[in-house]
Amino acid sequence: MDPTLARRKGRRTSPGGGARRPAHTTAITATAERTADGITVTILGPRPPTLNAERTGANGGWRHQAEITRLWRGHTKVAAFQIRFGAASPFPLAGPLVATVIPLHADDRRAAQDVGACIPAAKAVIDGLRDARIITDDGPDVVTRLVFEAPIRTQRGDGLILHLGPTTVGPGEYDDGPTP
Repeated sequence: MDPTLARRKGRRTSPGGGARRPAHTTAITATAERTADGITVTILGPRPPTLNAERTGANGGWRHQAEITRLWRGHTKVAAFQIRFGAASPFPLAGPLVATVIPLHADDRRAAQDVGACIPAAKAVIDGLRDARIITDDGPDVVTRLVFEAPIRTQRGDGLILHLGPTTVGPGEYDDGPTP
């Protein structure tokens, strides 16, 4: 794109002449704490990446979504490393585990997101825990359930809470019986 045309349309241009998207500027803070039955990660910052935004290419397309997901995963990894090396209990956590996800929604006039819309954010947090070796793997042998709770409106801003702990329901207990 011609830099003059891009400026006329109100876009910033890169030295190569093409339009570029501004870097993600919202600060992200992640904390992780060891609980009696697992680990809880709290991330505050921008609204969690959602499946709808990822699917439709909203908010800047797949590259911007990938950057946000990378930030969520990296911040989770750093927070998890801090408790991993300061903890008396052994890591990694043994499966089967259940991940309970609670989206945090800023107390403003925006509509709350759908219950399961933040699955990309939950996946990024679980991947960050795997990167920090809090869990050995994020496959179905270790993380057997993913539960989404309704979003909570809070004064703290947008974010997500993910608790990872042991599950009391074994594989196959949801079935009505053996499949023929």
